Amino acid sequence: MVDTNVYVKRAGTLFVAIALYGDDYIIVTNDHKELLPQTKALLCVEFDMSDMGEIKYYIGFQVKRNHELCIVEFNQFKYIVMH
Repeated sequence: MVDTNVYVKRAGTLFVAIALYGDDYIIVTNDHKELLPQTKALLCVEFDMSDMGEIKYYIGFQVKRNHELCIVEFNQFKYIVMH
């Protein structure tokens, strides 16, 4: 059994959310210039972790981002079997 957790911190209009699933995690924020690097730095002090860059896959989902349109798409196309 895996314990899933989501942690959120808000400061005015800014937020950061960390979603944990086993030993995988994602960080989501609306402040990539200050809050994201601060959060990563704090977590690195407390935990042995690696920054894998922009998310591509998470718990079996492919993640695609369109930065211009502010769209995030999740799919599981690799699980579709065509006969």
